[in-house]
Amino acid sequence: MVDINSSHIEGFIHPVIIVDGALQLLASNTIFKQNKLLEQATEHVLKCIRPLVQGRQDRISFTCVDSQFVATSLPMSNQKWVIKFSVAQSSELAVRYQNTLSAIDQMSDAVIICDAKSRIDFVNKNFKLLAQSVTSNVIEGLPLIEFISLVLQYIKLEKHTKFKVIIRYIRQQLTLQKSCHFNFQHADGHHFDYRDRVTDSGERIGLLIDETVIIELNTQLQKACDEALNLSEAKSNFMAAMSHEVKTPLNAIVGMLDLCIMDEELVQNENIIRSKRAAAHLMRLLNDVLDFTKFDAEQVQLSPVNTDIRVLCEQVLEDFAGQAHVKNTSFSLYVDSNIPRQLYVDDLRLTQVLANLVSNAIKFNTSAFPLLDLHVSQAEQNDHIIFSVTDNGIGIPLDRQEAIFSGFEQADAKVHRQFGGSGLGLGICQKIVSLMNGRLSVKSQPSNGATFTFDIPVTFSEKSIVTNTFDMPALANKSIFTDDKAVYRILCKYAENLGFKVVLIDNMPNSLSFNEYLLVTFKHLSKLKKINSCNQNQIAILVDQQSSRHKTVPLLIQHTPIKLDDIVAFIENRLVVEAVKVSSDNSRLANQALALVVEDNQELMYVLRKQFKSLDIKAIFATTVDDAVIYFEQHQFDMVFSDFQLPDGMGDELVGHIRQLEKQQGRAKSTIFIVTADNSKSCSDSCFAAGADKVLMKPLTLNTLCDLVGSVSINDNTPQRKQRFEEFTPQDDEFYIDNLVIEQQPGIQSNFSIETLYKLVGIESAEEIEDFLQEYKKNLSTVKLSMEDAVNSQNWHVLGNKAHSLKSSANIVGAQELSSLCENLEQSCKDDLSNQNTIWLQISDSIDQVMMNIDRELASEE
Repeated sequence: MVDINSSHIEGFIHPVIIVDGALQLLASNTIFKQNKLLEQATEHVLKCIRPLVQGRQDRISFTCVDSQFVATSLPMSNQKWVIKFSVAQSSELAVRYQNTLSAIDQMSDAVIICDAKSRIDFVNKNFKLLAQSVTSNVIEGLPLIEFISLVLQYIKLEKHTKFKVIIRYIRQQLTLQKSCHFNFQHADGHHFDYRDRVTDSGERIGLLIDETVIIELNTQLQKACDEALNLSEAKSNFMAAMSHEVKTPLNAIVGMLDLCIMDEELVQNENIIRSKRAAAHLMRLLNDVLDFTKFDAEQVQLSPVNTDIRVLCEQVLEDFAGQAHVKNTSFSLYVDSNIPRQLYVDDLRLTQVLANLVSNAIKFNTSAFPLLDLHVSQAEQNDHIIFSVTDNGIGIPLDRQEAIFSGFEQADAKVHRQFGGSGLGLGICQKIVSLMNGRLSVKSQPSNGATFTFDIPVTFSEKSIVTNTFDMPALANKSIFTDDKAVYRILCKYAENLGFKVVLIDNMPNSLSFNEYLLVTFKHLSKLKKINSCNQNQIAILVDQQSSRHKTVPLLIQHTPIKLDDIVAFIENRLVVEAVKVSSDNSRLANQALALVVEDNQELMYVLRKQFKSLDIKAIFATTVDDAVIYFEQHQFDMVFSDFQLPDGMGDELVGHIRQLEKQQGRAKSTIFIVTADNSKSCSDSCFAAGADKVLMKPLTLNTLCDLVGSVSINDNTPQRKQRFEEFTPQDDEFYIDNLVIEQQPGIQSNFSIETLYKLVGIESAEEIEDFLQEYKKNLSTVKLSMEDAVNSQNWHVLGNKAHSLKSSANIVGAQELSSLCENLEQSCKDDLSNQNTIWLQISDSIDQVMMNIDRELASEE
């Protein structure tokens, strides 16, 4: 340290000043005073030399007006510094450095640069402006996590959960020296997006982007788009509403007609039979209208699952076997044996397309010998499957072949008068195929039938089993004799790939060798006893449907359609063996899964615990969004089941947190199911927008849950996960009690059903069921009192929430009437109607009835 006073600095040939630790100017020499650039910009100069006084640098370069200066420091005693200035040499590197700093400083976005220790080293002007609203302190040298914590104190968040998630995330990324990316809303309403990158030497360069204008423009654009679609939506909503209104009384009509048909005195009544047929036809038309309006409003989403294509096609034709028999239509089905058995497609929508095409092929066919062929083959692109349905019906004129795929269109008015129909079926099929990234087309000539074809891209499931993996050598030496020409034609196609032989016969053979099999129609039943066969299992009868009337026959094989599995199993004599393999695979899959279940309702939590225990699925249970996020950070889950309304947030918020964690940590996506009783479009839209895979209505039956688990692919089979999985043992026997909420699902008619409870949780001991019913009755009594208080105080918001809670809880015990009333009350409270008191009186009586039914059930158990 040296001690220099003001008289000493006059001897310097460069501009020199003396400053203290607070950057106060104590003295300056004459040369400094004569340099007008430095003297007039003294305040700017003092700010620039701050790093020298703080000891972070011993030499700095800065710009004053248009000139470049270099400043160096000499520490003195008594916390004083001598600062010497000199004109910087305009090197190319220095000019580039200053230009870079100037460009960063003039950027419209806020820029921050941190050193390798995550301390703030540099910020531009816009970042300083933002920081001024947060803290008045100097931010250079401040730890990044400390500054961001200050910023987040000013964020407007609906829930505190996101604040904690961001802080945990930033700490983790700083520790791991990884880049950060998150967004937030400032206290002034501005929306910001923060993202940074880490250099090879450990420095962090961050960008804070103000996205307020973009978000506002997007909001305005969305609003304009919504307004433009109002007319179309109003039309669709009107059609859907009217269809629903008509379906309600129509369901009652169909039900009453079904009861009439069951009455022995009325079963032959022609008027009732015709009425039932007309009612069924009207129901189909209404369903078509509902489907068409959903597609028109773009409210349909595909739900692909692992699907056995061969079995799907066989079931479609089986469903139309009765109609085909009435019209004497000959069915044939061929599914290329090289196509993998398990494909990842939406089985329900694919069934809907095929069923519509098959129905039309039967309906629009006046041929004396109607034919229908369903053919499934693999396209030249191995990931595409071609479906075609061919008939020999009335055909379609070339100029009408495009129009029939529009809504409410048929080939011509004559077709409509002769065959009826709404003209919606093919339009719906085209929309479904388009959703599957395919296109439905037709080739036809009048009076020469039609072939409808579509090819769709498919994903082969990991479970895929190619048909020709059957024991080929065992099939190669087999021969099948049949008298049915349609069966012969189909079996010949399969025989080419599978290696067995097919022989068409007119008369029954006298005998069968050990490798010969007989597959004949029922008319030859009386002749079978004369055949000398070494094994009765070498003979099978073709029948339209499996029936108990033919128990004397050794083996029956369904004729409409011929199932390849049945034929191969018939040859190999292993029908029973095949059935056992499938169930063991499903059991093994479920046994490896790990689930996160988020539910705060005590009755529903009890049911879910029992369901997951019954399926032998390990599960962690949470009651809040915050707890669920913490659990998800700590475990690798294959699936998440979450309620929509939770004490500290909504289901879509939880989905957003989970998807963000998966993205940040590079984890495989888990399958997320939102289980709710809210059937509103806003609920499903918000969940899907956040990243949910499915939105399901409460409550889930055990079979439904089993199917959902079976559709989930396990994300991680590593030894580390297996160890974590085996170490975790939830308290499955714990009865969860929480009086916060009781949730949802509409129902009709009955007000108690013990069978419903069994269906939900599986077979349980009588003691457990009794304990549950007693606890349920106790909670139901408490809920009734709280709802009565809300009615007396006219607190409709609280009453609506209670009704919403009770809605799904009632369905657990089959109290559908109570659930339906609660839904009406919930809607009444939302719409601010004046009939809450009337509905409440009905609910009060319904609750009493449910409790009385529970008492009766408990008494019967005793």
